[in-house]
Amino acid sequence: MPFSQCSTCPNLSAAAVSQKYRIVECINKIKPYVEHYANAAHELDALNNNFPDQLRKSILQLAVQGKLVPQDPSDEPASVLLERIHAEKEHLITAGKIKRDKHESIIFRRDNSHYEKLDGVERCIDDELPFDIPDSWCWTRLGCLLEELTSGSRDWAKYYSTDGAIFLRMGNLSKNSFRLRLGRIQRVSLPENAEGKRTSLQPGDLLFSITADIGNMGLIPEGFGEAYINQHTAMLRFMPAMRSEYIPYCLLCDYAQRMYKQ
Repeated sequence: MPFSQCSTCPNLSAAAVSQKYRIVECINKIKPYVEHYANAAHELDALNNNFPDQLRKSILQLAVQGKLVPQDPSDEPASVLLERIHAEKEHLITAGKIKRDKHESIIFRRDNSHYEKLDGVERCIDDELPFDIPDSWCWTRLGCLLEELTSGSRDWAKYYSTDGAIFLRMGNLSKNSFRLRLGRIQRVSLPENAEGKRTSLQPGDLLFSITADIGNMGLIPEGFGEAYINQHTAMLRFMPAMRSEYIPYCLLCDYAQRMYKQ
């Protein structure tokens, strides 16, 4: 049947139909390229959106591995700092201000390997170490750097008040940060004998969620005022020599985040 007599498009000439087919053919040829570049544009948008977070993670990981800046040979070796912290803890134990850790860990090098002495038993821990560190650095357990580690108070809803001390909960902690979120603050008015006053917070205390979304954090700043935590949060109080943002930053690195997810 002639094109000019096609029932669906009676006025379409043969030349026009031929041109239509050529247009469709060209569209089909370029379609894969359009899809390819559309996918590339989508990936680029995702990369741009995620770049700040990925860059931060990369910088943190380089920092905890000692690769962010050149090592200064004149810096005090980490082993000297650990010895000083150990001596200070012994002084606090003797004074009755803190209790001795029943499972104190000592990590040391021998024959180009790392060993840990725990409960009187030595074992090689090379397979537990995630990466190499500079020669002047040392591995240690987090507990060896702490003056106190405890969880928060239970059943304090009965003390909720419109004024009084700040009562920090998991909603005040941050994911991928250690900045406190203070948009919504609960306060408590406490009796003298309230259980949990042991968790009265001090500047430099690091809060760490220990239920549900594990690893959310918050660092108590100077001048924060009287404050406490609930039972879903742990308080890490570092020895004075370690009270800075260094360990909180270490606990944000990819290596630490993978441990929380496990």
